[in-house]
Amino acid sequence: MTALGFGAAGGVVTLLWVQKRLPRVTVFTYAVMGVGAFLVLAATSSTLTLAATMAVCVGACAGTSYVTGFTVLQETVSDELRGRIFATLYTVIRLCLLISLTVSPLWADFWDWVTEHLLAHQAVHVGSYTYVLPGVRIALWGGGIITFVGGVVSWRSIRKARRDDDTTAQPTLFEQPDVAQGTGG
Repeated sequence: MTALGFGAAGGVVTLLWVQKRLPRVTVFTYAVMGVGAFLVLAATSSTLTLAATMAVCVGACAGTSYVTGFTVLQETVSDELRGRIFATLYTVIRLCLLISLTVSPLWADFWDWVTEHLLAHQAVHVGSYTYVLPGVRIALWGGGIITFVGGVVSWRSIRKARRDDDTTAQPTLFEQPDVAQGTGG
């Protein structure tokens, strides 16, 4: 928890320092993907030092994506909708937190049961090495993959929206600009 907290604080401070140089939407999407990737790496590591280092990176990316996401929403949502959007966002965040705190232990227990019945003592032996696969590790891998895919989907949808905005902003081959359309008679 300490590594995660220090990472989040470091990510937010670093974001304040470099935010003028980088596009916010790009920072947001890559930070979400970073959370997923570093979560998978943290769950994969078997040493405390490496796991703590990855947890710092998870915190840095999570803090960056949280602050940047709120900033992007604040900048892009119209004044008439801003209150409703943020109320909905806070409700969804709390609902997802409640669901994750309820489902995650059950999901980890399920994977404990699966690995216990499929593998002897929840471990994989490769040569002289043994890699333990507790349910928590598998559940964290799943969460990291879901988060990474969510970042990729948001990155692709933002790119598509920008492409659509660029094509609608310019007249197509069959449209004429308003200036060329005279009002005369």
